[in-house]
Amino acid sequence: MFYSKSTPMNIVPTLTSDTGETSSRNLNKEQALFMWHQLLIEVLKRMPPTSVSQNDLLTECRLEYSGNNTELRKIQDFEDTYDADNVIE
Repeated sequence: MFYSKSTPMNIVPTLTSDTGETSSRNLNKEQALFMWHQLLIEVLKRMPPTSVSQNDLLTECRLEYSGNNTELRKIQDFEDTYDADNVIE
């Protein structure tokens, strides 16, 4: 699971919604969110895959979707077909 000495952090900024109006300030928030997503993708691409982290992910997903057979089949399909050399490109 998660390391007990890990520091919890959120790399995706929390953006609050307002009245639904679009302004340059909201556009800047959207641009910032886009930048954070791009950064997250780059970080994930550079991280070496480990079987421990994959097993942790699968365990957490199975716990989250326990009782939902459709999602559990998707998780099993992911585990059966995942190829670390053929992911985000």
